[in-house]
Amino acid sequence: AYNQNAIINGDFRLASRGTSFTNPTTGTRLLDGLRTDRDGSGGTLTVSQEPFIAGQQEVPGAEYFLRINQSVANTGQLVHAYTFRIDNVSTLNGIKAVLSVNMRSPSQITLPFVGYITQNFGSGGSPTSYTNVGVNVKTSPKFQKYRFWVNIPSIAGKTIGANNYLGVGFYMPNNTAFTLDIADVELKPADSPDSYYRRDIQILQQLGARTLQKLPANLQLRAVKCITHSTDPELSYIDFESVILPVEMRGVPALSGTYTSPT
Repeated sequence: AYNQNAIINGDFRLASRGTSFTNPTTGTRLLDGLRTDRDGSGGTLTVSQEPFIAGQQEVPGAEYFLRINQSVANTGQLVHAYTFRIDNVSTLNGIKAVLSVNMRSPSQITLPFVGYITQNFGSGGSPTSYTNVGVNVKTSPKFQKYRFWVNIPSIAGKTIGANNYLGVGFYMPNNTAFTLDIADVELKPADSPDSYYRRDIQILQQLGARTLQKLPANLQLRAVKCITHSTDPELSYIDFESVILPVEMRGVPALSGTYTSPT
């Protein structure tokens, strides 16, 4: 049986883009594999990776947790959610699965439809399907583990396009100030062992590199072609030599960085 966690970074150990994000806009990618979707205005939000105290037993084996601190409430907010995107919409399709998550909050809050499963069939694929998991879950000041059983729909007969994925996410309260800590998020077959499947850090880093890789800060790329347009600078361009990435990425990567003109 497939007993591994379908969520690569469910224990929040990978933080390639940074460990703290202030007022991230909708679509912002946070810790590896996690993005936010939110609207409204006027609020103050910080999303951060936080370390556990060594030897803690509330969430055995966990090193980090995710903190969502909405210190000032938004107004006019209709959605505030966080989603893990998992490569391949066919993941766990047609089976009964269990979504487990550890949560705590200094003051008890109620999460409507605490979780959801999204099957996105990619560009040109079938319409996206949504399945809500859990209703009106109340948190407590200490970490508690919540488990939700869900029948993930079969993809039989669906059209699958490029960049398809399975999404696993959580709704937050709207227009409300709150702090919520989340740890060890896991999705796997319902008959799997209850203990969290914690990947070796090297395997975790390789899986994370399929969506984001950081090249060495001192990397130098040799220009192999330089075209300068005499009347329209926007038509000028430079071709650089190829870069061999250590891990094959999920799709064609986009390279971003800074360019220093030679003196």
